[in-house]
Amino acid sequence: MQLAQALSPMFALGHQNRLFSAPSSSARGARARSKKAAAVVRAEVGTGRGVCSSRFRALLLLLLMMMIILVKSYSHFIQSHVSSSRARRADSLFLSVHTRRRRANANNEQTTGGLEMVTLKSGNATAEVYTFGGVVTSFKKNGREVLYVRPDAKFDKSKPISGGVPHCWPQFGPGDIQVHGFARNVDWELVSASEDTMTMKLTPSEYTKAMWDKEFEVVETVSIKNDALVCELAVTNKGSEPFTFTGSFHTYFAADIDAVEVKGLEGCESFDRLKEENGKVAAPITCTGPIDSLYKNAPSQIDLAVGGGNSVKITGAGWKDAVVWTPWTDMEACYKEFVCVENASCAEPVTVAAGATWTASTKLE
Repeated sequence: MQLAQALSPMFALGHQNRLFSAPSSSARGARARSKKAAAVVRAEVGTGRGVCSSRFRALLLLLLMMMIILVKSYSHFIQSHVSSSRARRADSLFLSVHTRRRRANANNEQTTGGLEMVTLKSGNATAEVYTFGGVVTSFKKNGREVLYVRPDAKFDKSKPISGGVPHCWPQFGPGDIQVHGFARNVDWELVSASEDTMTMKLTPSEYTKAMWDKEFEVVETVSIKNDALVCELAVTNKGSEPFTFTGSFHTYFAADIDAVEVKGLEGCESFDRLKEENGKVAAPITCTGPIDSLYKNAPSQIDLAVGGGNSVKITGAGWKDAVVWTPWTDMEACYKEFVCVENASCAEPVTVAAGATWTASTKLE
């Protein structure tokens, strides 16, 4: 009994301690379930936040990547478009320049003397034109050469090319400047050339101004039309005062001098420069000795027989006169092989007003 009373407080204390320090199994289970539920809730909430955050970040990253790709693509497109446009413009410019150059120089070549020559062709006819002196040196029709180039001709600019269709301009014969002017011994500028037509021009230089101080532009177009050679000349006064000139196409024709006959000048007043005599043409002109004669107010058409049953019809427009020349034995080596029959304006000077243009042409067929 005493032992029981002595132990009773201890049992009571122990029981009290179990209530606070060691809950019952039901209490512990409730707490555990409560903690577990809370943990689950926290975990679910945390997981939801994480998932949302991850998905949001992924979406932002995707959008950013798409924007980067779009920007790069647009930049590449712009650069490609600009480059392509520049390339197209560059190609277009190159082709345009190249085409113009090719067209302007389609038939020109450098000869052994370093001179520029243009070849023309159409139908059964061909022609060769040198820009030095602006001279036609060959005109072939059906394979026969119509023009003549002297054996003493030089193709090195040491002197005018002797033969073909050279210029006498702005002076015919002797006078205040060099004989037959300067147009035949200077370079003309090639303006354009196609298969059957070429155009060249002559403008003042220090060399020409030293002899003839005028502002001018001379344009010649040489073409083959219907198997005929056509030389068209245009002289423009670029100055503020009128100027005058004399000139001709000093055309050399391949011919048998003994068979030459010039028809069409009958009735024209003439001036024999060798004898310094005036006269009048009574019959077709033949060559039995040297001739250097001017025929005033010549008709537009002259017919020239050159031998071997061949002839040339010479048709002029804009010219006033004609000239016939053969050096005869003064050129022993070649005088029997050619004769010069020229469209000219030399009996009286041609006056060109300021800003005006004078034109003339010669057709050989």
